[in-house]
Amino acid sequence: MKVYYMNGAGNDFMVIDARGLTLDYPALARKCCAITGADGFMATDISDKADFRLHFYNSDGTRGEMCGNGARCICRFGHDIGLAGDVMTVETDAGLVPGWRLDENLYRVKLNNPYVLDLHRKGDVAYLERGTPAFPTRWRSTRASCGRTPTSCWKRSERCALTPRSPRGQT
Repeated sequence: MKVYYMNGAGNDFMVIDARGLTLDYPALARKCCAITGADGFMATDISDKADFRLHFYNSDGTRGEMCGNGARCICRFGHDIGLAGDVMTVETDAGLVPGWRLDENLYRVKLNNPYVLDLHRKGDVAYLERGTPAFPTRWRSTRASCGRTPTSCWKRSERCALTPRSPRGQT
């Protein structure tokens, strides 16, 4: 099995094409992430609702609904292995996520709308919950620092690097 290393906006992921395979994803996540120090593990699968399905796991083997940085990387991976064209939809546990290839290394995704948004916390801290354990996010002075509404700050495009990597020199 080929394992790929990807990086998007500072998060590292181990990625496999698992279409049609029955695998122990939690064990693979723990093993691959322990070997490489990656933040998460992603596997593509067949979908009847989208171009392909994303299975996302944290480095400790727990399942996550999705990850925004990972979503950009999985869009590139899906495009590179021929699962999708320049415009795609990825099925995740958090719902359908549309993605766009802007150029060879630049991908954009539209994340789901927040369902908890609290801009009135003490001090200059705001809170945004997008419905995934990997994504409760706090930020300071967001509106002042990016000049837009808080949710638009998460719609940036990020570059994702794709590097084939075999654990400990195996092929």
